[in-house]
Amino acid sequence: MAGLADGWATSELHRGFGQLWINLATLATDAVLTIDFATGNPDATANPNGLSAGYTNEGWEFTTSPTFDEIRVDEEEDPVSDFITANETSISGQMRQILNLARLEKFLPGSVYTAPTGTPTQITKLTGGGLATFSYYTAALIWPDPNDADVFWAVTLYRCLNRGGLTFGVGRTKDSAATVTLTGRAVSGRTAGDRVYAIVRYEDLS
Repeated sequence: MAGLADGWATSELHRGFGQLWINLATLATDAVLTIDFATGNPDATANPNGLSAGYTNEGWEFTTSPTFDEIRVDEEEDPVSDFITANETSISGQMRQILNLARLEKFLPGSVYTAPTGTPTQITKLTGGGLATFSYYTAALIWPDPNDADVFWAVTLYRCLNRGGLTFGVGRTKDSAATVTLTGRAVSGRTAGDRVYAIVRYEDLS
C-alpha cells in the first residue's frame, strides 16, 4: 500500500493581472472564445466590436456561487441530499478609465451613447432614464500563464450584463474608479452544464 502523491505544485500558483474584454460577439453553440496568441487578446475578426475595460484598482474577481436547497426526509435527522436552485456567476472590479463614454455605455443597461457631433462645440454624451430595453453580451477575463509563454487562461461569461450599477467619485484627492459587476445569464441553447461560463486553458502547440 502507498500513500497518494503530494499536491504541492508552484507551477499551479498564479499572481498577475488579467484584462477584461466586454461586448464580445455571441459564441456559436458550445463554442469557446477564440484568442490571438500573439497578444493574448480576443480575435479581432470574430469580435470587431469588443472593448477592453482597461486599467483597474485591484484587478478583477470571478465568483460563482450555487444556492442549495436541502432535501430532508422524516426518517433522518440530517439532510440526505441537496438540490441546486440557482447559480450566481459574476466578474467584478473597479475600472479606472471612466473618461470613455462609449465604454461606459456597455456597463449601463438602458443607457444611450451619442457619438461626437456639432460645431463649434462638439458634444459627446451618454444618457439614461425611461428606456427599459437593453442588450446582453459576451465578456471574457484573459490572463497569461506566468510559467508558460504559450499558455493563456480565460473566464468567459457567455451572456452577461452589469447589474451592479455604476458609481465613481470625482475629487482632487480621490482616484476615479467605477465599481462594476458583470452577472452571467444562461444561454439555453448550449449543452447543460455549459450554459453560463467557462474557465479555459489555451495552449499554442504550433
